[in-house]
Amino acid sequence: MSSNLKKIVYSGWPGGMNVLVDYQKCLSIQLRQAINMIILPDGVIATRPGMVLLGTGVAGTIYSLCQKKPSFPLVGHYSDKTLRMPITAYVLKTYSADAPGQFEFFNDILLHTNGIDTMQQWDGTALTTSDVVGSPLSRMVLRHNDRIFAANGSVLYETTVDSAVDYAGGAAWNIGQGEGGDITGLGSLGGDLYVFKRQRIYRMTGYTKSERVITLFTDRFGCVAPNSIKPVNLKSQGDVLLFVETQKRICALNTTSVWDIGEFVQPRLDKIVATGSYYNLNMPLVSAEVSDIYKQYILRFPSSLTGVPNVVLCVAMDSPFSCDYGTRWGITEWRTGGFNTTMNCFAETSDYGLLMASVNNAGTLSYPYQMLPGSYTDDALGENRPITATFRTRDEDCENDQSIKQWRRMMFRVSISLAAGYDTSFNFTQYNDYETAVQANVQTITQTSAYANFAGIFEKWIDLLNSSSFVSTKLSVSAVATAIRYHGLEIYYKKGPTENRI
Repeated sequence: MSSNLKKIVYSGWPGGMNVLVDYQKCLSIQLRQAINMIILPDGVIATRPGMVLLGTGVAGTIYSLCQKKPSFPLVGHYSDKTLRMPITAYVLKTYSADAPGQFEFFNDILLHTNGIDTMQQWDGTALTTSDVVGSPLSRMVLRHNDRIFAANGSVLYETTVDSAVDYAGGAAWNIGQGEGGDITGLGSLGGDLYVFKRQRIYRMTGYTKSERVITLFTDRFGCVAPNSIKPVNLKSQGDVLLFVETQKRICALNTTSVWDIGEFVQPRLDKIVATGSYYNLNMPLVSAEVSDIYKQYILRFPSSLTGVPNVVLCVAMDSPFSCDYGTRWGITEWRTGGFNTTMNCFAETSDYGLLMASVNNAGTLSYPYQMLPGSYTDDALGENRPITATFRTRDEDCENDQSIKQWRRMMFRVSISLAAGYDTSFNFTQYNDYETAVQANVQTITQTSAYANFAGIFEKWIDLLNSSSFVSTKLSVSAVATAIRYHGLEIYYKKGPTENRI
């Protein structure tokens, strides 16, 4: 290799879909994008599991699925106004109105509310649900400590101690009356209850009614997506509430502050919910679940048009990395493509793993699916299988002198999870800008070790053909490899003549 070549070195890939804030200059961690994959601890990225059919199809949308206890029946809430068991299609309740709500489980009682009809309770064996007499007409219901909380307007209601249904013996609190409007969400963290409004968050402390103290926690953040509020454990940070803020930011809340953890995907979030986009602007329909299996906070934005794929963003709770803004966590994207028109909800359960609800290609029936490691059978077009990573060079690494860069070679280092004796292909594409492909290449790696999981580090060299101010390279891993780890990337170039960027 010629000694006058200069080199750009990128260290091991921390993971995450980090959209460029500035296409002229950017941080190294903003160079990587990945789709259809999950981030595992230590930066390992693995194929997104496929979806396996779990129940029967029903016309309309599945708003939510719930199985809070092993062996307790799986229950779904459908847009045909029914509560039913998807496995058997048995209807437990038919509401008077079509409105999304929430499930909760306490003392072996499953609760559901939609904010219009009377809250329902079910013991898992009766042929129908029954009314929770005296309950508020609340769109949200949450177990906090040893009580159930619900809200209507700016009033917060709670049951008696250790009861899922006794509101008459409980208490009611007017939260921030005249400030910030109605209550829009509830979250429990560290023994305290956090009450969300559009532009405010309140904190309720104290165990007994006489000990309760309600304070304004912040007036800089709020939430109108109640189904996005979830408690998680972020590695290096501890227990927090993650939620989608009113201004479409992914935020974290701990006992002292609230902060934005999704700056690098904000352009993506803005595009999802922008006026005229394909995606539903009704923020209450944005939902999230926490997967203990995959250690991810999985955030869903529903599409508003048939045939337009749903967007799912996944925060990798166990893969933090440092940047100029502090500790951040990788965020990746799942795509559904031709498999279904929308993913409607998620539910983490002991019996079924991660549950999702999908509409079939014809857009006529909704089905429950389960996602388990290694399951690919029903995922149409194999869209769960590719692991695609995109790398884009930084101008300041190329001395930022407006010169044309004559790109010469690229070397990437990877380790793979692959059975001994099998091959996997890295399909390489080079772009002269972010859209136009100018070169394609296939690099094959054979796992020779008797140990399949990341036993050795492989180096692969690719000659680059294009000269421009930037270079983008995309590596798509074949379906054979179940997981990979990027250990480094080096791009070699030679300075060319000065270009005019005006």
